[in-house]
Amino acid sequence: MIHTDGVAPAERFEYWRHLVSRTLLPLEVVSESPADFHGEMRSMDFGAVHISQVSCSDIWTHRTAKHIRQSEPELLQVAVPLRGHGAVVQGREHVVMGPSNIVVYNSWNPYSVLTTGDDEGTIRGVFAMVPRAMLHLPETMSERCTPWVFSSKEGVGALLLGFLGRLVTDADRFQPGEATRLGVTVLDLLTMLLAGEKGTTAPPDTRQRVLLARIHAFIHRRLADPALSPETIAAAHNISVRALHRLFLTEERTVAAWIRALRLDHCRRDLANPQLEGRPAHAVAARWGLTDAAHFTRAFRTAYGITPQAYRRLHVPGRARA
Repeated sequence: MIHTDGVAPAERFEYWRHLVSRTLLPLEVVSESPADFHGEMRSMDFGAVHISQVSCSDIWTHRTAKHIRQSEPELLQVAVPLRGHGAVVQGREHVVMGPSNIVVYNSWNPYSVLTTGDDEGTIRGVFAMVPRAMLHLPETMSERCTPWVFSSKEGVGALLLGFLGRLVTDADRFQPGEATRLGVTVLDLLTMLLAGEKGTTAPPDTRQRVLLARIHAFIHRRLADPALSPETIAAAHNISVRALHRLFLTEERTVAAWIRALRLDHCRRDLANPQLEGRPAHAVAARWGLTDAAHFTRAFRTAYGITPQAYRRLHVPGRARA
């Protein structure tokens, strides 16, 4: 985690400028009000995919031909603004960034990025850097020297936005092998997003993995619904239940087991949340679609080796004395 809170105000911007350039790519960062600057960045690697969550004051970012000569890793950069607005200028194109879109630009041509905070003067967003060589795109597309812009409100763009958000939120919970697989999913989603812009068909294995990512997102959204089942999932995605089970062969769990594990994990986190200590364990379970209290207790004990009530006593201050 990089943040400026512990740095003297007069040194904050220079500290940020140096670390961002070293952590991401050689580039120039400019602020109109360096004395008032604040910033925070959390960076994570998911295999070959580097993801950063950034919150900071208004800045300009410039990558020049000189910077490119210093380091030319040939990356596509994916900017997903969550607060504030901005613009990317690359080649002869100028595209606007905002909370409703995703902008993709490259590292091997000079660019400028201007970002402007919201009413509180803060920019917040998620940024991913992806090696060009790992995307399954026609050469004419991968050589493009101007930015792409896509909606983050629908289709693959919305799926990519949600997926990157979950990766940032849950980054500390992934094992190295899991992180690498999740990075492959980012590559697949980006390939599908870029291919769709020109009507190009992505490779079959990429389409299959993107379909699986869609299904994962659907399950996350409907997790609280007790009626969530392989049948409802298959119907929502216009595939057969058999095809759904085939997709999950790579997950090393059946569809039902994957749903159950996800629900139990949400319950576990709620039970350890002091703000929810007044909510009975069976109500926590029902919140995540587990409406049979006895079955929930058995499943929780099987998964974690302890009852829900005992788990809560261990993790909520004061519960052990209650």
